[in-house]
This record gives sequence, structure tokens and C-alpha cells, in this order.
Amino acid sequence: MKFLCLPGAFTSAETFKIQLQPLVKALQQGGDDITFHFTQGPIPAPPPPEFQTFFGNPPHWRFIALEGESSMEALDKHRNFCAQEDPEESVRKIVQCPG
Repeated sequence: MKFLCLPGAFTSAETFKIQLQPLVKALQQGGDDITFHFTQGPIPAPPPPEFQTFFGNPPHWRFIALEGESSMEALDKHRNFCAQEDPEESVRKIVQCPG
């Protein structure tokens, strides 16, 4: 079994690896052929200064570019995001793509 591990914005594959280490270790002890692939977004995403220690050591990354927004605006946008009808519509709303 293979797991693709995608961290959220303002973090990195390395930080996510550390966070999931207890789960990875527990699953791999079962003797099954289980692998984990950690990746991260290509876009630099430094968190707001007041959250620097919360998101782990830099560098920090995200998958989606949010043009013209500061880190704090992006964080607020995701924190206060209203649920949409389906995941695809949610992503469209975040990146403001036409439907």
C-alpha cells in the first residue's frame, strides 16, 4: 500500500514527515509493504510573523498561488472559508477560477 502525503500551506514535507512519524511507524510495524511519499507545494509561503513557530522550521510551501495576498490574508481566507457544495467548487472559489 502506498500513501501520498500532502502537507497544507505554510509547511513542508519535512515537517509533515515529523508530524506523521508515530502513524508511519505504527503502520510499518504491521509487516505489510507500506510506503509513504512526502511532497510539498512549489510556491514559497512564509507564514505571518506571529505564526512562525507554529508551522515548524522554514522553508514553508503551498500548492496554490494566491496573487496579491499577504501571508496573513491567505491564512485568514483559509481559516474562515465557507464549505461549498463539493471539493472542486471549494478549490475554484479559493483560487477564483471561472467555473
